[in-house]
Amino acid sequence: MKKIKYLLPLIGIMLFYSCGDETTIEDEFEEVNGEVKEKLIKRIEGLNTYGEKAFVMFNYGGNNQLSSISDGEETYSFNYNSQGELNTIGSYREGMFTISELYNVPYDAFDTGEVLEFDTNGNPSKILTFENGYNSTSIIGEIFYDSKPNFLFYTLKSSMMLDVLDKTQLNFGYQNPKLMKARNLIPNNNIRGMVFKDAQGITVFEIQFDYEYDEDGYPMTADLFIFDHGQTSKIYLDYYY
Repeated sequence: MKKIKYLLPLIGIMLFYSCGDETTIEDEFEEVNGEVKEKLIKRIEGLNTYGEKAFVMFNYGGNNQLSSISDGEETYSFNYNSQGELNTIGSYREGMFTISELYNVPYDAFDTGEVLEFDTNGNPSKILTFENGYNSTSIIGEIFYDSKPNFLFYTLKSSMMLDVLDKTQLNFGYQNPKLMKARNLIPNNNIRGMVFKDAQGITVFEIQFDYEYDEDGYPMTADLFIFDHGQTSKIYLDYYY
């Protein structure tokens, strides 16, 4: 069952992993992908080779705004003010986070990692991450993409997070500030693989997606292959909109 629980963190990567200020996130997305039909993901189901099942459910409220994401064990809630702007986000276990706190000063992200390179479509393609915060063991990750649009983009838009990320700066520098707009971390295309290597160049973690897409370029099914510190597993995914 442990392997199938990669499902929710991977969704998180896609949801929350240079351009002029006049350009919006959606402008960049459309420039890369052209005209894309807007679809909201409602459910992702996973089945591993042992027959164990897992799911991630996306719920929507009025005006098709994202209201919660749940895997059956934990639920993340999205709360809005009277103007429809995202106000707080969080869960019972982790507590609620007030979105306005992001706007006050650049948000420190150096203890998590750093984006080292972007590809020609503006997708983060090479990243550095720390296992236990800044100055702990680091690994380098390469991210690969299909030419299809990020299937979670309009779900993210429905939560008003695009507006939030447009206004948020991240600081990737510990001693010398290295600022980057949070919106630059959102992939324009669909992730098909990630490979993480240690300082000796040995692969410690790898995932590969083999998708089947619908006529609009959204994934319907995927075979997910996982390599984690010498162990391999496979998960079959189904996507519902």
